[in-house]
Amino acid sequence: PRQPKKKSDKQIKHWAHARKTGRKIVAKMQLNNSWELSAVPYMPVPYLVEEHLNRLKNAGVSGIMASWTLGGFPDGNLKLLAATPEELAAAAYHPERAEKVCCAWKQFSEAFRNFPFHVNVLYVAPMNYGPMNLLHREPTGYRATMVGFPYDDLESWRSLYPQEIFLDQMEKITAGWREGLQTLANAAGMVQPEEAAAFNDLQTIAEAAYCHFQTTVQQIRFVIARQNGDSKEMQEMIRQERDIALKLYD
Repeated sequence: PRQPKKKSDKQIKHWAHARKTGRKIVAKMQLNNSWELSAVPYMPVPYLVEEHLNRLKNAGVSGIMASWTLGGFPDGNLKLLAATPEELAAAAYHPERAEKVCCAWKQFSEAFRNFPFHVNVLYVAPMNYGPMNLLHREPTGYRATMVGFPYDDLESWRSLYPQEIFLDQMEKITAGWREGLQTLANAAGMVQPEEAAAFNDLQTIAEAAYCHFQTTVQQIRFVIARQNGDSKEMQEMIRQERDIALKLYD
């Protein structure tokens, strides 16, 4: 059977036609955050954002609508419209810290590539809610709602992904994200007073994002353990969920 064309391929053809007819091309972008993780003001993944901006430029896009439902935070990745990640780091930090920050940014960016993208995942899975989404000893029978409450509806969270693949992809994000957090932690002792505000903001945002990814892993594992009657694993996920809730509260 014929494979369906990618939406991006269709869009590039539409843009080419627009150029031929003398029209300008504007792309809607959520540069700072999106439904993959809406709970932080911006996602510290500037290398992914830079890559996306360069692809749009190469496709002939001449303008950007830079604010939408979530992505209108007036800082963060918006600066990438006028500078590279390396230039942004050099403007905020001394060379040694700038190198460490760029390393962490790359680790966060590579980790985020593993996100199990599907529009249904974006709208109903728990990563946007964190530990506010409760764990239930017995199945609730409730259906996850769009940008509302995920409940314990793993079938909806995972969309077209098998349970094991969905869990594995989220675990890849958290594993890579932990590496980035460790890079920042290693650099924290070297931070100078004039660098502290920018560095503390980055570290706080990155740790909050990690909490939301990690709680998603724990909630998936809890539901799977409940399906399998594994009370020991359920209890371990409850303990980990408590720890993440307290960390996010702090």
